[in-house]
Amino acid sequence: MSDADERFEFGEGGPTREYGVAALAVACVVAAILATALIPAAASVGLGDAPAESLIPLPAGAENRSGEDGAGPPGAGGSGFGALNVGNSTSVGGPIGENGASPFRSQDTEVHFRVRSQESNYWRTGAYDTYTGSGWSRSGPSDATAPARGEETRYRVELVQAASAAPTVWRPTNLEQASGVSLTEGGLARADDRLSSGASYVGVSRTPPRDPAVLRASGRDYPDEIEGRYTRLPPSAAVSLRPFTNNVTEGAESPYETATRIERWLETNKEYSLNVSRPSGDNVAREFVTRMDAGYCEHFATAMVTMLRSQEIPARYVVGYSTGRQVGANTFQVRAMNAHAWVEVYFADVGWVRFDPTPGAERLRAEQSAYEDSDAPGQYAPQEEGSPGETFSADSGENGTGPGTGTATDPGTQEGPVATPPPSTPVTPSGPVETPGSEPDEPTSGYDVSLNRTAAPGAVVEVTVEAGAQPVAGATVAFDGEPIGQTGRDGTVTGRVPFVENLTVTVSGGTTTGSDVAAGGSLGRDAPQSLPSASGGWLADRRRADASNRPSDLASGRQAGNTSRSFEVATNATLSVSGDVRTGATVLVTATVDGVAVPNATVTVDGEPVARTNGDGRADVALPESPGNATLRVVRDPVAGERTLELAGLTVGTDPLWPLPFAGTPVEVTARLGNESVAGAPVRVDGELVGTTGVDGTLAASLPFASSASVAVAASGQTARTTVANPLGNVVGVALAAVALVAVAAVGLARRSFDPRAVPRRVAAGVRRLARWTVRGFVGGAVAAAARLRATLAHLRGLIAGRRSPAELLAALGAWLDDLSRRLRPGASPGGVAGRSGDSTAGRDGDDGDAAHLTIREAWGRFLDSVSVRRPGTKTPGQLADHAVTADGLPAEAVATLRDEFRAVEYGPRSPDESVPAVEAAIERIESALDAAEDTGGDATRGDEAGDEGTGGN
Repeated sequence: MSDADERFEFGEGGPTREYGVAALAVACVVAAILATALIPAAASVGLGDAPAESLIPLPAGAENRSGEDGAGPPGAGGSGFGALNVGNSTSVGGPIGENGASPFRSQDTEVHFRVRSQESNYWRTGAYDTYTGSGWSRSGPSDATAPARGEETRYRVELVQAASAAPTVWRPTNLEQASGVSLTEGGLARADDRLSSGASYVGVSRTPPRDPAVLRASGRDYPDEIEGRYTRLPPSAAVSLRPFTNNVTEGAESPYETATRIERWLETNKEYSLNVSRPSGDNVAREFVTRMDAGYCEHFATAMVTMLRSQEIPARYVVGYSTGRQVGANTFQVRAMNAHAWVEVYFADVGWVRFDPTPGAERLRAEQSAYEDSDAPGQYAPQEEGSPGETFSADSGENGTGPGTGTATDPGTQEGPVATPPPSTPVTPSGPVETPGSEPDEPTSGYDVSLNRTAAPGAVVEVTVEAGAQPVAGATVAFDGEPIGQTGRDGTVTGRVPFVENLTVTVSGGTTTGSDVAAGGSLGRDAPQSLPSASGGWLADRRRADASNRPSDLASGRQAGNTSRSFEVATNATLSVSGDVRTGATVLVTATVDGVAVPNATVTVDGEPVARTNGDGRADVALPESPGNATLRVVRDPVAGERTLELAGLTVGTDPLWPLPFAGTPVEVTARLGNESVAGAPVRVDGELVGTTGVDGTLAASLPFASSASVAVAASGQTARTTVANPLGNVVGVALAAVALVAVAAVGLARRSFDPRAVPRRVAAGVRRLARWTVRGFVGGAVAAAARLRATLAHLRGLIAGRRSPAELLAALGAWLDDLSRRLRPGASPGGVAGRSGDSTAGRDGDDGDAAHLTIREAWGRFLDSVSVRRPGTKTPGQLADHAVTADGLPAEAVATLRDEFRAVEYGPRSPDESVPAVEAAIERIESALDAAEDTGGDATRGDEAGDEGTGGN
């Protein structure tokens, strides 16, 4: 490239074109820095759920499509669609929304609200108490009774759609920062006026105990107003459902076991499907239970509530949303497709507890498929907790794990295929069982004595007395010598197990029932001769087999004699703890043995008696105020049980939002109890209350102008403190450093005869110089890369043409790498050329041995010694040549020859051997011109600082 070409391409003497390129480069760099800094900041203030997702354009249905006021097209959440807008009545399986579609079968992925919560949960918006046959209605405020201590949870809800009902976790106790939202007497969060999108509030709830051991110990002592209101059914529904439900729940010993059996039957015998027709009759529950093969949440929830009520167990129909999709730490997006219906069952002395009979895994798989089909960002893989002890996900088995799945997390007496008995209580089709560890002694006469369940203190057991396969009627049965009654025609009698380690059952008198037994008397009181296959058709077959296999001598009614049996009694108590397990808190302790409450037992904490259990085996216990391990023990001889609780210590941490904690700037205060964040904890800085921690246990607090700041957090009877050192000192230190820098700069400028009027000019010159260096750096790199590319292509062409061998090519590559490493060393000149005087030999030490190459570099080094530029390493060959001609008066032709030959060898494919003669002639002419100038007194322009102003190509 000629000098003219260089000046045309890069500009001759004027920086205008360079400034434009530099401005563009700087703008790109600044844009990248701002994007990196602002995307996380935007996500942290709620502009998006995650930085990556916030940048992805979402398809229709993937995000809120409504306007600012939440109004959207028909079917949108803001216009009445979804469980955010519940009324006083609702149908089941029919249209509700304005577009004629049920919100509970919607698979729309639009977001209805966002939640920040300490844990995942179901989000409740409405409850109904009156079953109408075709749906549900509300006769008055819902009952909000919560007699048992629950665990506190806090959450923040931000509505994306307009709403009339505000989602909460059951049971809400308080709403904070809630403008336009209030709690009703029945525990529903309702809008005083319609809430617009963007409304938010903080909810505080206490979730009732969900431990199966606590619920199993609950009896049927319901408050009259609850039993009367929440067990009502239309007469037709009661008549049609009660006999069938009796069969499904036969043998259940507690309301909890009744509820789990109904739930299991529904999940086992009915499929989940959104493509079902509306039931044709006037009794949706009866139609679904007896005729339909599939349904969705409305059908399952309605069926379970009505079946429970047919067993005189209080239950109600509840609507809202399931967990939703987790999009960050403690952050959830809840969408239209998460609208859901479930059941709340009332347990005496506990309160309303959630059950979800809808097959959970199947429902989540349907939601997952809808989410993937919508092309919404990220994955949809929630894990939910439906009924007590039940956990499921889209990847789990048929229904997940827990009471609704047939897994052994629900011990208790169970019969038939509707429930799987636990290992500790094997059940045989005939009913009576003999548990491991409870094998009877050898009989002293011909009676067979068995119990229907594990003998546990306080448990009501059914004793069955048989002679062969025939029941014995009229026999007197005694527990440890105390008569409990006589057997009936079915050979059974019930009694309560005393608090002993071994139970001796004595049977005396009685006769077999003869031909009456063969007619079916062995089945017990008023038992039907056959059951629907759903609850165990084996029972009728068993009756017929028992009747046909009886010995003829027993069928005559002969008395068999007296019998004594001994059974081992379970005495290991299980302790369940409900409430917040924290220092200074009061928790509910429930003691049970094999699901039977342990009443009147002494409760100790670390060996100190603190309470006695009531008739339901429960006691309120105050935990120690100091962190550490606390040992709970319950004793009622011979029953005993023990459990150790870990009471975590409160810790507080501070994280400055600036590199150093400065006075007047915020620090993030974090409160934790062990591994759990503490929400709602008051924070004080130097004794002054500055706020309370949020849902994630953090609060931003400003530092005072002081030498140190004390930060204190109080929670659960503990106070944790920390000190932020030198907030004011850091400010002073930075200020002094700035002053010192200014002073040093002032002194330096003063020594150079600083002229304030020259400051703008020097600043402008510095900016121009920086722009030139930036452009030249980019250009130099590009030219070098292009030259290297040309050289590589030339070498490859030579290899293909046969002019170069592979060995020569490898040798050239090695030489280039050596030269590149030398250029990158500190003090090396660009292009591997030596710098000013004294550097000309640097090239020799690392040279590749090519004499011609060395000659050209040595000539270039001699030329640089002849040029008056102070820093030749910062100039291109073209700029150095221009300066040598214009500023130093060197012969233009010789300088141009030297420049071109040097470029051709260093940056191009030319062989050094071809350039040596021209280079040697050129450098001799240059040095001769310098000698002549010195003889005449020197060039007046030599030594000028014109190097900084030279331009030209490279």
